Amino acid sequence: MVVTEVFLTTCKQAASDLLKKFEFRVPVPPKERPKGLGDEALLYQTGNSGSSMILFRKSNVFILITGSSVMDARRFSDHIADVIPNK
Repeated sequence: MVVTEVFLTTCKQAASDLLKKFEFRVPVPPKERPKGLGDEALLYQTGNSGSSMILFRKSNVFILITGSSVMDARRFSDHIADVIPNK
């Protein structure tokens, strides 16, 4: 299962600020900073459960994705990043 929230902001900086705000709320450091996923990206994984959360920004869009597995969340993130135009 994958749940996605998409936030369209007025500019790239507003989207970056929103990503940082969400990052600040997560009580653990990111497991990795995926390359090739938008302009900024963070991946969090919950212990041994396999569930994950990906926060990323592409242009002026901020996306939060949670998934029951890292593979599902990453695959869906790649798809969403592909359909957001570069500005």
